[in-house]
Amino acid sequence: MKFFRFLASRGFAVFLLVISTALLIIWNKYHGIYHPLFLVIPAFLFISISFCVGRRAAAADARRNVRFLGSMIFHTGMLVIIASASLSHLTRFFAAVVLPQGMQVGFDNKNFSTIYEEPLGLKDRPFVNLRLDNYEAVYADERFPVKYSSDISIGIMEDNAYHTVKERIEINRPFHYNGYTLLLETARYSPRFILRDREGKALFDGFINLANMTENEDVFSIKEAGLTLYTRFFPDMFREGNKVGTRSPVLKNPAFGIKIVKRDNPFADIWKGVLKKGEAARFEDMTLEFADLKPYVVIQIVKDPTYWGIFTGWIFIIVGLVIRYAPVAQERMKVSSDTHGEGI
Repeated sequence: MKFFRFLASRGFAVFLLVISTALLIIWNKYHGIYHPLFLVIPAFLFISISFCVGRRAAAADARRNVRFLGSMIFHTGMLVIIASASLSHLTRFFAAVVLPQGMQVGFDNKNFSTIYEEPLGLKDRPFVNLRLDNYEAVYADERFPVKYSSDISIGIMEDNAYHTVKERIEINRPFHYNGYTLLLETARYSPRFILRDREGKALFDGFINLANMTENEDVFSIKEAGLTLYTRFFPDMFREGNKVGTRSPVLKNPAFGIKIVKRDNPFADIWKGVLKKGEAARFEDMTLEFADLKPYVVIQIVKDPTYWGIFTGWIFIIVGLVIRYAPVAQERMKVSSDTHGEGI
């Protein structure tokens, strides 16, 4: 009996509530440390509040009134929120898909898609593939971004039938389908570099995922040739003497500032300069060509029924508080009114 009284105590419930809140904050920031065993703590919190509610209900047979009803509704809302938040990792779907322009990408393509969370027992995903058809960035005064939008072809499997939906997804204007939300997270440009040897054989040929920043260098390695490339992106390049920069973030005259070093001798540059699209650099019997530049976007796909549970729980909590304390407020107003009346 002492153990059950301890489980139903308010102090134990508050302690578990603090621990559960801390765990939820940590899970949302660091998804990798989640473990199902952590659910033991909110499970004990759920049991503790349930025992507390049950004990109060059993002890209040003669005192059940409007205030008691409000208290029960309030605690029910807490139980709904605890259950929804604790089980979110078992019910939520969260994935990110990288879409180079013109390329179809499905969830089975691990190079371009990552599934971070998936509902327990999910067998079929509604989205078969996605393809970026077009990307547009609009700038005010050719400097301040005001709009990012992408035209996406979405392959959907529904009722054993396949069909394609074409949608324009913008920042703050996602696409909703069957409880899933597709959001445009970010957009960048991917250059295609071709490295050839003296005989013209391609040692490397591919699109590279770079940060597209002018302020900071990016870096990637070509392992096939033992080279490391440091790059700096100039979307609207200009050259004044030895100075190279960009006039604006608008893609008008794209170029990459490139520094090439050997991996085993990173402090000696073997080539350094600027390549515009279609140009090539020659060094040590090799040729590096900036062959193409295509946009790519990152689309987040989310389905989270947790929000509905938390929203429902908060409704119960607010209604419970109103029912619980409205009579108290009315009594105080009445007492205050009677006191002023007597003074008069």
